[in-house]
Amino acid sequence: MKNIVKSFFAAAFLLAFGGGCSQDQEVAKFDTSGENSELAYFANSETSVSLDASVPGTQTAEIYLLRQSASKEFTVALSVSGSTDFISVPETVTFKAGEYKASIFLELLKDEFVPGNDYAVRITAVNPEVDPETQSPNQIGTKNAALVFKASLALTWQPCYVLKDFSKLLSNDLTEADYVLGTDGSPVVQGGVYSYNFWWEGDDDEPTLERAAGTNTFRLTNWGGGVNLIFSVDPSKTVTVDGKEYASVTVSDQYIGSDHSTYGKVYVCDGQTYSPSKFPASEFPSYWDGGQTFVFHMMYFISDGYFDNPARETFVMNAGE
Repeated sequence: MKNIVKSFFAAAFLLAFGGGCSQDQEVAKFDTSGENSELAYFANSETSVSLDASVPGTQTAEIYLLRQSASKEFTVALSVSGSTDFISVPETVTFKAGEYKASIFLELLKDEFVPGNDYAVRITAVNPEVDPETQSPNQIGTKNAALVFKASLALTWQPCYVLKDFSKLLSNDLTEADYVLGTDGSPVVQGGVYSYNFWWEGDDDEPTLERAAGTNTFRLTNWGGGVNLIFSVDPSKTVTVDGKEYASVTVSDQYIGSDHSTYGKVYVCDGQTYSPSKFPASEFPSYWDGGQTFVFHMMYFISDGYFDNPARETFVMNAGE
């Protein structure tokens, strides 16, 4: 059963405005006051793709830019903001004479994606100056000067089972012989106790652990305000705690399932995801100890800022006894 209470002190903390999250996006602006039939536009204002997490390597996505006149070759610059470290967009696109549609090929650096996280870029067609004498009454205002392109990894969630040897948690070749079996002869679903230390306080023994097939990405079910908490374990990236090295844990930005009475939706991520310079791993490590315990230094924040330093919270897997 849940044994947690909402912290009254959480609402009293002063927000540190301007901290921002490393994945904040700038909004590109487009002036549609000068309408002309030569102007290029997008057919949609938003599109998204879901990528197979088990397929390695960079993938390519194709989107289209349209125009109303195809009388000559026409080159349009592309202004991009957002997750440009993960989605590569060309600087220009060119319509050939006689063509009303031009392809824009985006490179998706899928291997850099954090499973469970969305990546988005806003692409704006920056049309060149056009001679006023060629102005046309055709309106582009009803079309789209910009397109938001979103990409994420498609995850297939599978339950984790209690292991006889917890150090095998990241193994991809587990068999029934590795699991603790229940009285019915079936593997025991991995539960545990999550200890909250900021927005909520106390212990919660309801979450169970799941893993996304083919990845080292996990989630705790029914965490916090009833949502699933997603995090990734990276054994190649370690943190040092009390002279010992442990596999690093990353918690990507996500909604906690609860709102602040004044500031609205509250989100969480680990301290390094929020700001590696302000909250270094040497002071606020998030890691798996190689056994039954996950340690999280959770940054609780809203869109305008954060509440306080990351709070140390833990999930301790039970042994199925």
